[in-house]
Amino acid sequence: MATDEHVIQVCDLRRPELTYAHLQELDYWDRHPVDLSENAILEAAKLQTGLDDFGIADFRERLRSQIDEIDATPGLTSLGRAEFYRKNVRYASNRLRLVDLLKRHPKILETSIQDPIVVVGPPRSSTTHLVNLLAADSRLRSLRTWEALEPIAVSDEEWTQDGVEPRYIRCKEEWEWMQTLLPHIAAMQPVLDPDQVYADEEILGPNFPTKLTDFSADRATVPYGHRDAEIELHYQFLESMLKALQWQRGPHKWLLRGHFHAANLDTLLSHFPGATIVMTVRDPVAMIKSSALLFSYTTRMNTREIDMASFIDNLVDSTEFLLRAGIRNRQYVAKDKLVDVEFDEFMSDKLGVVERIYAAAGLKLTDEQRDSMTSFLAGHTRGRNGRVVSDLQADFDVDANRLRERFRFYYEQFPGLNSGA
Repeated sequence: MATDEHVIQVCDLRRPELTYAHLQELDYWDRHPVDLSENAILEAAKLQTGLDDFGIADFRERLRSQIDEIDATPGLTSLGRAEFYRKNVRYASNRLRLVDLLKRHPKILETSIQDPIVVVGPPRSSTTHLVNLLAADSRLRSLRTWEALEPIAVSDEEWTQDGVEPRYIRCKEEWEWMQTLLPHIAAMQPVLDPDQVYADEEILGPNFPTKLTDFSADRATVPYGHRDAEIELHYQFLESMLKALQWQRGPHKWLLRGHFHAANLDTLLSHFPGATIVMTVRDPVAMIKSSALLFSYTTRMNTREIDMASFIDNLVDSTEFLLRAGIRNRQYVAKDKLVDVEFDEFMSDKLGVVERIYAAAGLKLTDEQRDSMTSFLAGHTRGRNGRVVSDLQADFDVDANRLRERFRFYYEQFPGLNSGA
């Protein structure tokens, strides 16, 4: 097992040196290209599930829009196309299974969602670690990766003799496969580890959202309360999916996480008015540095060479969008239901942060749950899979001082931030 002293430096971010397994995958998909079309994706989902009712057809236009966007991606590899195809066949299959479940059990939609705890923050602001710590509390319902990828159980699938779900096994195999292509991914973020708590974006995938991740200037200036019709549809879908998930198994007190929630707090609170909103706060320079490393490294799954300048511009723009949206919308959350979690505070007193969150959510941190969280922390130390390092200037041509100037508005909002990234 790697220790904190095991330092990893990735030197091929701009021109990736691919693993043998990665080259084999590329060769295979070069010889067996997928048909990236709406019809091919939906027909494959029908064949996979034996179902044919996708419900309301408005998603088709959004799927076509996503296909057009991926087709226009510069340098997209055959593997990148295949992964996009596989992901969207999975989404379409999950949509078919959800529609089928709700048709057979319509009373699912009459159930209610208890006031959830919703962790909101940009990528690399410690939302992942925080939500996984909270999920150690057995009273909370969280979305593990194995379930996020296939949220509706297939009733006729046989479990193993050890009582392991086939969905879990498939997720574990995919995570192991990904690590053969991206050997440093576990040190950056265990993206597909079956036991990790996944982001809400994944169970919205079957609705093929577009605007949730549209970091345009226009959206940043939309007045609070003027809810977009498409975004409303996505939150309706999210609520339906959560009800279906908790109908399959409890408990019913949800722990949610989504980067996009910051820009849509009005819609989220209209569906979950009693939600406790937990906003993670971290130095933007540190977030961008960490995001640049993770996202540029994983991009080799799809492209042979990264346009670093464009990539960084998009990353900085999207981070600014989410931070401004969070500041703008936080005033509409009841003060006793809003908890700010600054990164340094969380790193130094994790259980103390949990107690603050629980006070807002009306929960008590029992001795049993404290022990569970302590055990989780002991098994999930920082750097346990190695520590990947990078340099903003050398690796990404980014001047940290210029970033600090651009994000001055955020430092003014949170003056306790330590900008030492």
